[in-house]
Formats: sequence, structure tokens, C-alpha cells
Amino acid sequence: MELAISSASTSVFLDPANANDAEDTALDHTTTGLSIPASSTQVTLVVTLTVPSRSKSAEHIRDLVVTITARESLLFDTGIFESNIPYQSVHTIKEAAGVRVEGGNVYKWELPVFIPSDAPPHEQSRHGRVHWTATAQMTFPGRFFNKTLEAVTTIRVVQIPSEQSAFTFEHQHDAFAEGLGPVKAAFISRTFSVGGYLRGGLLLAAPPPRLKLHSIVLTLIQTTQLTSRKRADYAETQRPERHNFMTLKGAELDNAVTHIGAYCRARPSVQGELELVWLARLPNEDDVRPSTLEGGRTAMSFTHQLEMSITFDADPTQPRLDQDGERLLSRYRTARPVSIYSCAAGWASVILPEVSTMSLCLLLCAAAHEANVAPFASHAQYSAIECVGQEETMARSERTKYPHCVCGSPLSAILRDEDEAEAGTVCTSILLRQRLSGSEPPQQQAEPPKG
Repeated sequence: MELAISSASTSVFLDPANANDAEDTALDHTTTGLSIPASSTQVTLVVTLTVPSRSKSAEHIRDLVVTITARESLLFDTGIFESNIPYQSVHTIKEAAGVRVEGGNVYKWELPVFIPSDAPPHEQSRHGRVHWTATAQMTFPGRFFNKTLEAVTTIRVVQIPSEQSAFTFEHQHDAFAEGLGPVKAAFISRTFSVGGYLRGGLLLAAPPPRLKLHSIVLTLIQTTQLTSRKRADYAETQRPERHNFMTLKGAELDNAVTHIGAYCRARPSVQGELELVWLARLPNEDDVRPSTLEGGRTAMSFTHQLEMSITFDADPTQPRLDQDGERLLSRYRTARPVSIYSCAAGWASVILPEVSTMSLCLLLCAAAHEANVAPFASHAQYSAIECVGQEETMARSERTKYPHCVCGSPLSAILRDEDEAEAGTVCTSILLRQRLSGSEPPQQQAEPPKG
């Protein structure tokens, strides 16, 4: 006999903001008479027992128990290691007790379980991990000892905000920098998640006539905080990790050519103005974790900052040298806190309607689609999966095998989902230029998707 357990949904989405003081569901559940607590998210588990036809003797099931467990490990920089179980619940399927199983039959039970909204999400980083599993144990009575079958499956628990607007990121930066003059930057993303993308633009309205740009770097800075569950009031903030996800420099910056990692295009000069726009992929799940939402009972939390750094020389004809004779360059840096969400929180899985049509925005964003941006290929384990409807192959690892995960998707697929969801009412590349120029986009009424 073979016992298996699976989840009807690929991921379990939790919003800690929905957590309240309501009493959690009792630890011992059955498949009947359950109500969904307001502070929990439901997931349906399916337990299957397959009995081979060659099995001759019939047996009766004594009991069937399903256990949901979150195992947590924390590694502090001071050398302290902790192993915890922040969540565990036991569920008994009473309908299975006493069932007579016979050869050649397949038996199936569905179990709705509820995970509290403030439960810690799945995490995996160099500072620790949180791993969720569902274990099914079926017991048969024996003459001397009971016989037990066991099956285990992984549950991917993800934190996402309930508001769809949270997945859209827009930011404008206006400043004045010595050697650059007025600096205006704009950033827009409709998939501001791990493995997503970020459109950016830089406008220097009155740069010095001899200005030489050496590099433009976008960096996602991740800070991890570990809080002990066993030591009262003990927490450590780890050293921030810097992940450069876009670098324009050298010939790429001078000529504004297409290259792997970003797409940069210079607008024709207007009265000495300099404008650059780009499209870059955000770091994937191998490098960064999603920002931790407030309200959860997490011992491992992550916060992020988005940094833009411009290295330049205001007048290359009059170089500044250090004491060793090396050329000194000027640097302009700006950073702001951001919240980046899980790679499971893409348009296709959270926002995209079930029936939608391709919009004309694909044509407006053609420049972005022509960018030679390769899908991430740094995961340890891969299985090449041919993407239906495309002439390219996308690589996905064990952690990005979920169909709605954006980490292993090519940029064109992410933008296509976004364009379908926006129903052709707005194009982010046009919106970006409007933000840089200071003009507001025209208000348009979204048309319902055609079925």
C-alpha cells in the first residue's frame, strides 16, 4: 500500500494585517463541521491511499492523522544556533477510522486546514530557514504491533499584502547635486517582487558641458534581524547585504546599447539635457528574501532599501587626484526604504483576471521586449521547461518550479502578464517618461477584459 499527501493549492498566502485576537482553530480537526476563522487562511490537503491489486487480505484503518509543522532554524552572527517549532497543529480525519481497504482500490480524503495569518512564512537564507511540512500517518491494527504508513509534502507559506496596489511601485526623486545640477529620477514597476523588474529613468536637466558619467548602479540593500524565541529580549541585526542588480558603465553607458541585465536608451539631447531610461531585473530568490510584513510572529525579518549611485567626473580636463596620484571621481547616492514582495506574488497569480486579452500596450512597450535580458540561471538545480507559446526556454529550479513564480520566467512573459492585467489603459514606459517630464498621464477608464 502507498500513502500520499498533496496540497490543492500551490502556495498559501498570508497577510499578517488580517491577524486578530480571535481564538485559533482547535488543534484536533475533522473534515466536517469546520468554519473558516477570520484570522486564518484555508488550504485543502488531499490524502490518498493506493492499494495494489495483488493485496489479498482486507484491512481496517485504525486512524488517520495529519500534522502541519513549521520548523525554524536560526544562526546568529555571535555563533548562537536555535531550532524551534513556531507552529504545529494536529488534525484527525475521523471518516477514515474503520474504513475497510481492499486490493485494487484507491481511497481519498480531503482535509481543509487553517493557517493563522500571523504565522511565520517560508524562509531560506544564510541566517536560517523556516520550512513547512504536512505529514500524514495512517495506522492499521496488528496482532502484536500496529502498522503505520507515512507521507510528507512541503507547504509553501508566503506573506503578501491584501491590497493589490501594494504590488505597484512608483517613486520620483528630485534633488540638486554639485557637479550634476538638477537631478530627477523616476522608478516604476508593476511586479515589484523578488525576481521581478524595475523601470528607471534619469534626467539631468542642466548638466555641466564637460560632464562625464562613469557608472549608474542600482542596488537592493537587505538587512536581516534575528529575534530569539528562547532568550528574552535578545535580537541581532545582521550586517546589511548589498545586491547590485543593474550596472551601466563604460561603452554601455556612453553608447546606450542593449546589454544583459538592463536596457538603456538615451533620448536625443534637448538644450543640453541628458535622459536615460532602463529596464532591469530585480534579484531573484537565490540572493534576496521578500520584505517581512508587520504583524507576523516571525523570528527572522527582512527589510530593504533601494539605492541609486551615480559616479561621474564634472570636468575630465581638470582631474582631481589623491595622494597616490589616482584620479578621484565624484559620487551621487540616494536611497529609500522599499518593500519587495515574494516571487509568488506575480500578476498572473494575484492580480491577473481569469479571462483577459492581449493589449495594445505590448506594442507601446516593444523597446523593452527587444531587450536582451536573459532569465535568471543561477539556481543550483534546474530542469529545462519549454515555455508554451514562446520560442525560448525558461529555466526553473526546485524552488521556482511553481507555475506562478516569476524567478524563472523571462522578462517578456512578466511584461505580457502585466499588460494583460492593465487592459491597455496605461503603459509603464510611457508613464515613466511622463514622470520624468513632470506631466501627468491622461485619466482613462479601464475596459473590462473580453471573455
